[in-house]
Amino acid sequence: MLWQAYRKAHMAYALSYLIVLGLALFFAKGVKTLHPSHFLVLALAVLGLGTGGLFTLIFRQRNPVAFVIFQIVQGAVGFALARFVFNLNLVESCAFPLGALLALLTMLVLLSEVSLASSSILLTILLAGGLALALRLLGVFGGLIYTLALLNGFWFGMKNLEPSADRQGLWAKAMIFAAVLVAGRAAIQYYLLESNYASLGVVITHPYTFVALFLGICLPGIFWIMERERILPTALTIVLLGIVLPIVMGVFLHVRPMAGYLLGLTVASFMAALLFSGSEGLALLTYLNLGAVSLGLPLFKEISNLSRLVRLEILGGLFVVTVVFFLLLRLFQGRGQTST
Repeated sequence: MLWQAYRKAHMAYALSYLIVLGLALFFAKGVKTLHPSHFLVLALAVLGLGTGGLFTLIFRQRNPVAFVIFQIVQGAVGFALARFVFNLNLVESCAFPLGALLALLTMLVLLSEVSLASSSILLTILLAGGLALALRLLGVFGGLIYTLALLNGFWFGMKNLEPSADRQGLWAKAMIFAAVLVAGRAAIQYYLLESNYASLGVVITHPYTFVALFLGICLPGIFWIMERERILPTALTIVLLGIVLPIVMGVFLHVRPMAGYLLGLTVASFMAALLFSGSEGLALLTYLNLGAVSLGLPLFKEISNLSRLVRLEILGGLFVVTVVFFLLLRLFQGRGQTST
């Protein structure tokens, strides 16, 4: 059981790292540097992963001092690259070292005698506050390289929290859902720019946007209940809530509310994971929502020309089909249990 949880955490971490790295490369095109900014992203990733892997191999036993040294080295070299090689200004060059600092503070909280419940609260505040500061330093790109610095020490951090499986689990969720949080912020930025609502931002007072925001906030709880009660197979639940639901919303509500939906879902997923022990499946669910909404934007724009009545009629028909499908599924499940 412990090995299965350990494997899921590592798979979720690998997915999170690839998504953050890909987004950093995408948003790098908007950052002016002396050399192509894509090379800065790749250099920071190779630097962090390589150094972290080297420290993990050298220090096979728990060694908090080595973890401190690793973060200092990562942050200092990352700052030097950004400032003196790629010619970012002093403030912008601090985004990556800030991630190394927050990773160090996260580890110190978990190594202390603070209870797991209190540690969860502290990590929620630290990681969200760190991201807010990184966004202030260098926009979405700053938030992404800040998160790369956090993620680079994942394996070495897991090694330093042995043999406590609970604290290892909290460390893994802190890293994975810090990636979810910044990916959500990047998706919202992309969505607002591509939908031409960047000047307005996420206006939650609009009725549709408020409903979408509320649904986004509730979705992690809905997923948790469906996962716990095994209402549907987990894979099917993730597909329905991660792909079908956002596409249906984008098509039949409006383009504008989707930014509110992403905002509610991203923040709620981050808090549910750290404060209420959400599963790694929640990270996958959120990533699928972010992708479905972002990639579905051209379709949402085209369908938005239909009248509200037509969209509501189609939505009502889909609702009826969904209810019938659910009832039939429960009926067959009941017959299967009776026959056994």
